[in-house]
Amino acid sequence: MNSELRVALVGAGRAGMVHARNFASGVRGARLVAVADPDEQALAAAASELGVDRTFTDAIEAAGADGIDAVEFMLAGATAVAVGTANFVEPDATMRVVDGIAEYCRTQGVTRVSDLIGALDT
Repeated sequence: MNSELRVALVGAGRAGMVHARNFASGVRGARLVAVADPDEQALAAAASELGVDRTFTDAIEAAGADGIDAVEFMLAGATAVAVGTANFVEPDATMRVVDGIAEYCRTQGVTRVSDLIGALDT
């Protein structure tokens, strides 16, 4: 099991880069391993500044990629509207995800969030 939470950041704009720099500078127990942004120029600049090798232009691809434990979404504009629309169309989706995570934790005997770090490495 990996001892660090491997984080992908989705959104390499101004706010996203603030969060990315925090992860890259050493958030205890977490490491920035990937950045995603549909703007290839912003993505390349972020990857270069942050020293991240893994980049994605698609947020869904980043979220499902191997070796990523958590995704932080820093979205604005049309992308945020799309996420908000999905929640509006299917408002119980978030709670189904939360319930699914809780059920997984119960069945796997997970009692602390830190037990989940690297849990997908099997």
